[in-house]
Amino acid sequence: EASPCAFYSRKLTTAEANCEVGNRELLAIKAALEEWHHWLEGARHPFQVLTDHRNLEYLRGAKRLNPRQARWALFFTRFRFMVTYRPGSKNGKADTLSQRFETASDPEPILPAAAILAPVMQWVHEAPSSGHPGIRRSTQLVRCWYWWPSLALDVEGHVQACPTCTQARTSHQLPEGLLEPLPIPRRPWSHLSVDFLMDLPDSGGYTAVLVVVDRFSKGCKLIPLKGLPSAMQTAEALFVHVFRNFGLPEDIVSDRGRNLPPGCGDRYVRDWV
Repeated sequence: EASPCAFYSRKLTTAEANCEVGNRELLAIKAALEEWHHWLEGARHPFQVLTDHRNLEYLRGAKRLNPRQARWALFFTRFRFMVTYRPGSKNGKADTLSQRFETASDPEPILPAAAILAPVMQWVHEAPSSGHPGIRRSTQLVRCWYWWPSLALDVEGHVQACPTCTQARTSHQLPEGLLEPLPIPRRPWSHLSVDFLMDLPDSGGYTAVLVVVDRFSKGCKLIPLKGLPSAMQTAEALFVHVFRNFGLPEDIVSDRGRNLPPGCGDRYVRDWV
């Protein structure tokens, strides 16, 4: 009995899957001839094509072909072969996949049990040979042996919660200063607090408000602005709407915004005087 020397298979396209059975069987022959044309085209002796579709035996002698079959028949003229019918009961090797009465379900993923995830991360991160590596290195070490869908997030949370790493971690932020109370004002408008209200509905071209509050009397001055002002424009608004009426204050408290940098008032006073 003949032994196979090559195998070939492929998935049908959407259009091919909609073809009738006869055309799909014929397509299988055409695809095989295209795949192995370097062996079969120009062969000295005719070769045999075995099929369990009897109608294909009469392909060469058929007088009525649809356009697709006519194109394929023209392609078949390049080969010397005979189509031989073999019943499906005797064509088991070729029909092994197509004759299965049921398809296998998707295999169950092999994932580590939830109970061992924490011990695995602890072993990888806190083992004496590991030295408490960072998030990226710990993730790489766990992936050498295990995988689960939320591995990266779980390892990140474990490393961030590690008490040893938390105590040894160096802060990259400046140390926080001591909280000091603001000086108590002794007269109105001597100590001011300022801030901005931004992105307000347009009203005559004004979309922002500079809020000035006297910390002594709690009096409030609202100065409309056409957008976010620069530092010098802020100083000008304070001089025109506040200092001109109430005098120069002893200090101004802000949130250190770039519109109120230290020294902008001094520069404006020098330019104004």
